[in-house]
Amino acid sequence: MPNAPNELDQAWSLIKDRPVNVIAILGPYFGGGSHETISANIAEAEEYAIALANQNIGFFCPHTHTRHFETKSVAGEPFYHRLDLGILLRVADAALFTPRWRASSGARREQAWCEWRGLRCFFPESPKDLGAILHWNAHHQPYDRMRLEAAATEAANTLFDFSCLPGWNSRDAALQAELRHTTSRYQQARTTLD
Repeated sequence: MPNAPNELDQAWSLIKDRPVNVIAILGPYFGGGSHETISANIAEAEEYAIALANQNIGFFCPHTHTRHFETKSVAGEPFYHRLDLGILLRVADAALFTPRWRASSGARREQAWCEWRGLRCFFPESPKDLGAILHWNAHHQPYDRMRLEAAATEAANTLFDFSCLPGWNSRDAALQAELRHTTSRYQQARTTLD
């Protein structure tokens, strides 16, 4: 264990100068629920993951992350949707939607969520169709999403806390100043995220 800090320093030095963008690969998984359909959907998503890895672009592929867990776990589909969104919130800089994404209610929800969050969405026709992603990756710096999310959440919670205080007086100069400061921090964090 004495080497742990040194190993952490070495790991950090690998990414501090050029952090890796992470693209979520989204598309149908269950597609009717047969083992063959699920396997085909996993294979399609994996082809995109391999294509991104071959270009040294980071990815998160829920299909391979929980490959055939519908037969290995008792968790239901809603759990996996929540898991995917939780991971997307923490790591995704952009999303890649496989060609048949519109056939999946889960992928349609994820696309709406990505749009709402301001994540860049890509819709390549094949794993060889990565030109737009390559261009974006060369010019996009990954977000420090966790830090910005924490700042945005803290600011939003502060706004909520102040406005819900019993006897809150919107004419109180100190509260007005704090709300302006908090609102500014929240807007700055949201602008940076978007």
